Amino acid sequence: VHDKSTSKINILDVASGPGEPALTLAENFQDATVYSTDINPSMVDATKARVQSLKIENVKALVADMEDLSDFEDGMFDLVTCCFGMMYCEDPEMALHEIHRVLKPGGTLITTFWDNLSIERASDRLLQAASGTMAPPDRITDPMSLAKPRLMETMIEKSQLSLIKVNHGEFPLRLSGCDNSQEDYAFRLVSEPVYPNLVELVESGECPTAIEDAKKEFGNILSGCDWIKKNEEGDMFTVPNRYKLVIARRGYEKCDKKKKNMLRTKKRLNLYPKAKQTQPVSSQEVSEAFDSVLVNAYSQINNGPWQHVVRSVENIIHGHDTSQVRILDFSSGPGEAACITAKRFPRASVVATDVSPSMVDAMKKKIQSLGIRNMRAIVADAQNLSAFQTGTFDVVTCSFGLSFLSDPKKAIDEVHRVLKPGGSFIATVWEGISIEHISDEIMKEVMKGEPAPPRVIDNLSLAQPRKLESIVENSGMSIINVDHDEFSFQLSGLDHQQDDLAFDVVTIPIHPNLLQLEKNGIKPNAIEDARAAFQRIVSEGQLVHVDAQGRMWTGSNRFKVLVARRKYEDTDIGY
Repeated sequence: VHDKSTSKINILDVASGPGEPALTLAENFQDATVYSTDINPSMVDATKARVQSLKIENVKALVADMEDLSDFEDGMFDLVTCCFGMMYCEDPEMALHEIHRVLKPGGTLITTFWDNLSIERASDRLLQAASGTMAPPDRITDPMSLAKPRLMETMIEKSQLSLIKVNHGEFPLRLSGCDNSQEDYAFRLVSEPVYPNLVELVESGECPTAIEDAKKEFGNILSGCDWIKKNEEGDMFTVPNRYKLVIARRGYEKCDKKKKNMLRTKKRLNLYPKAKQTQPVSSQEVSEAFDSVLVNAYSQINNGPWQHVVRSVENIIHGHDTSQVRILDFSSGPGEAACITAKRFPRASVVATDVSPSMVDAMKKKIQSLGIRNMRAIVADAQNLSAFQTGTFDVVTCSFGLSFLSDPKKAIDEVHRVLKPGGSFIATVWEGISIEHISDEIMKEVMKGEPAPPRVIDNLSLAQPRKLESIVENSGMSIINVDHDEFSFQLSGLDHQQDDLAFDVVTIPIHPNLLQLEKNGIKPNAIEDARAAFQRIVSEGQLVHVDAQGRMWTGSNRFKVLVARRKYEDTDIGY
């Protein structure tokens, strides 16, 4: 909700239990409206009691099943949260589809679930003791039901939500102090995964003393286990429990209606149904695409995404003698990431390359103006790095350049070749970019109903899940880490000169097409018409917005940061 008016924010928390994190969210965002839901009426009553005692006015608590959120309209919420509740859901996929439905386009899901729960071992012993058998009955609930690697992420992607970030964390559960009443609380907490089974054993008459037997066994566990610790005050804690936090976002889809201050999106294939698929891009075409006009535009993009590359480099070379480190940045554009890297590691040797001479000239000017002495810029095609010997570099980086290549596989094979054994490759690629939507709208208006020509450049050519990872793995490198993040392009302010810069930035995906349309006489006024279309988009305030300081921004742009490593191979000699 950063930079948003929270008075217009709707937040839904599903499977809230006694009201968390709904009440914490409500207290932190007092102008937002927070809905706390749970399928259990007693939990909802507990939430209402807490709301009243805490005098929180912006929470609405109601009974609702996360698999059936029919009480809520489509596209109602900016944020949906689910804190350790999804694993108790009978059909998590149905719940995720419902969450997708009630989220606004661009809305966010934040969910947590257990990766490893230390009380699981104790719960099994309690159920075994209560049932009196070596093979206890199957659990009614399973807190670890979503712990299988990538199970939850796969279900999220199937529901048409896009993964933004996956984090792992851990913390100990505070069970209680050491008096009897607190020990009862500790028993209730530890037995939670199997408590429905214990109740069923009692009510069915199969084991009338199941709960008492489980309590006795809990006493035995406390007297001789290594996973419960006591501090100096006598409070009991479990050893740390691992959990996963997943952030996902609902995309903008063709069924989404036009709304004020909300991106309207239409997939490019729907906008231009007669257009052919994007053709392979030659190095010459890419070079022409980034002419002197776009050199300035590209270099003005705020440096948010470049910092991810620099941090990854720092993690890799930490503890090494940087005077011995050689770094290659290819498809460097005007050299933003490369210059930041060179400044951050002044003893390392940095080489930046681009296929476009105008980009390399821009890099050389930037290197000189910044007084950087450990970096050089040369013209080179990423798909043919023959200027460099095999096993030359410790680190190779590429910031959003792979998408511009006709053969990314060939480029990554070249990366493998020029890396030293054990060397690292760091790449960022777009997963969702808002200026694509803007440029689509502009091109649609320029063409006036005619089919648009295929783009010379496709910024999303590697956006398909695991496409980049597969290419990297097929080259012989090992994936070390994949992260996801997002940021907004700051385009400009409101004066005429800055508007020109903003236009240059948002038309990067179609700039070569506009030049080609004019050159071929198909649309002699293509750039003028495109500029007029952009002014209309700015005035509507839907695909771009202006903040209180007069700065112009796009919507959020998603990207992936991949880190891979070249393996040591039998052919490596002397390493």
